Amino acid sequence: MATEIESGIVEELQQRELEDFAIFDEKEIVGNLALNTPYRPEHFSILLFKEGEMKLSHNLIDYNISKNHLLLLPPKSFYQIESISPDSKLSVMLFKENYFLEAGIHLNIGIVIDLLKADIRKSFVLENDDLETLACLFNLLHKKHRAKDRNLVDQKVITHCFSTIIFQCGSLLTQYNTLYKAKLNRKEELALRFLELVAAHFEEERSVIFFANLLHVTPKYLTEVIKEVTGKTASKLIDQAVITQAKFLLRNPSLNIGEVAATLHFSDQSFFGKFFKKNVGASPLNYRSGFSMQTDF
Repeated sequence: MATEIESGIVEELQQRELEDFAIFDEKEIVGNLALNTPYRPEHFSILLFKEGEMKLSHNLIDYNISKNHLLLLPPKSFYQIESISPDSKLSVMLFKENYFLEAGIHLNIGIVIDLLKADIRKSFVLENDDLETLACLFNLLHKKHRAKDRNLVDQKVITHCFSTIIFQCGSLLTQYNTLYKAKLNRKEELALRFLELVAAHFEEERSVIFFANLLHVTPKYLTEVIKEVTGKTASKLIDQAVITQAKFLLRNPSLNIGEVAATLHFSDQSFFGKFFKKNVGASPLNYRSGFSMQTDF
């Protein structure tokens, strides 16, 4: 009887994990990704990039990911993989917030709060020792999670290994982020704050004046700083955020184009269509038709 009960508990845990937690290595990822396609997942993502190269855009920031990179992506944020080299070696861990509680991690712990905040500074080049420590933990977690005859002891190893990775990433975030912020000047800080605000408000507000008021600077000064720091105008970055969300919504076949336009607060479908074609080079309908032939990982 005890064996049957134990088996039932493990089966239930495994089923919940399919929704709340997953981990992959390069064999399961490289070659199976839909490139140049916007994603806005409901889960957190931790990516440990050991070898190779990848170009990725996250919340309007372009990243060139290479050896020893740690990338932390919060949920409901946009990212798009532009390219990844076939020789890449990486691990990716995906999880939802409730998996923290299942692993016994309290969300009010300072280091966890910092890890979960949806700021845009979540990319770090690790020292070799830090990389090796995380790589060992990821490898152990992946091995245990893929075991076919997993028991309750294995499940305990999985949750404890997950917790260790979370706390280690939180520690690294504090260490590397402190060094990074110390190097920023005021204009760079303003630009980062602007991008955070755009990611939070672009669906309702698309004027430079709105964001300048939030940042307590003049629209002219904000425009000059953003252009200097990013090489793009403030209005262009706002439009990029809108287009990224539009592409994401157009992937949902249950939404018609009028509903996509309404979600993005356009006055009508025609205005949305003109805006989309100007920025993408194709109408929303043509973009949707072309996307339907692609496949996602």
